[in-house]
Amino acid sequence: MKKFFKYLCIGISIPIVTLCFSSLVFAWSATTLDHGNAKWEGGESKNSYLYSRVMDLKRDGIRYHATVWVKCDNGSYNYKEGKTTDLGSNGWIQVRKKASHTNPFVSEKAGYKDFGRVK
Repeated sequence: MKKFFKYLCIGISIPIVTLCFSSLVFAWSATTLDHGNAKWEGGESKNSYLYSRVMDLKRDGIRYHATVWVKCDNGSYNYKEGKTTDLGSNGWIQVRKKASHTNPFVSEKAGYKDFGRVK
């Protein structure tokens, strides 16, 4: 009976500990778009703000449009649709939202959709 109880406790505690550590991993992510001419970044800032942004990296006359979004673990959602206007942080499309951290079993998310070129 003691062995059964020991294995039961281990079997329950390992998934709980794994879940706690995995919820702390997501802090920042990035990917290049259009063969390195644009970039998406998203994550959580030091001030506990979720952010998502698309930026232009090259001055080649091509601009980009996209919808960037963030979603808190409590289900609240924010998005912004727009076009890049200049290089880097001068002309990016960005959305921000205060992170809620209310549900440890649901991750907070950031992303983009409808990315494309505008001439």
